[in-house]
Amino acid sequence: MTAKHRPVDPPFDDTLYERDYVEWAEAQAEAVGRLRDLRPAADVGIDHDNLIDEILDMARSWRHAYESQIIQTMVHLLKLEHSPARDPRLHWRSEVTNHRLQARRRAAAAPSLRSRIDLRDLYADARKLALIALEQDAVPASTLPATCPYDLDTQILADGWFPGNRHGLLP
Repeated sequence: MTAKHRPVDPPFDDTLYERDYVEWAEAQAEAVGRLRDLRPAADVGIDHDNLIDEILDMARSWRHAYESQIIQTMVHLLKLEHSPARDPRLHWRSEVTNHRLQARRRAAAAPSLRSRIDLRDLYADARKLALIALEQDAVPASTLPATCPYDLDTQILADGWFPGNRHGLLP
């Protein structure tokens, strides 16, 4: 938004967009909700309810993409740790690195994402996906931990960290 289009006294923190995209989107949805409440006096043809839903969907989309990157990172960490297969270990490491980079980029643009995730739920999904992938290696479900064995900051999102392999293979 250019300075000439900005209100003289904005009712919002105009740097929020740069600091945290998700919080900005939620703040904008609230502002549109306030406009909706004024609708009888100032109807300008805005579909307030659907506009609010769309703005909130953008914020949810960012959170889901962030969660997906974390899930995929954990899936590949579990495969690296539990698979007896020698290949495709290098590909799994590449996938871990890619998903970590994508997750960190999202979190940099929306730091509030970090506080909104439930690692326990994300791990449950990652475990299910990893078990399906590890079926070809005959890895029994009982070998994968029931609760998340990884720390978000020092392992899941940490550059260069890979788990040891249960079969003595290099990551």
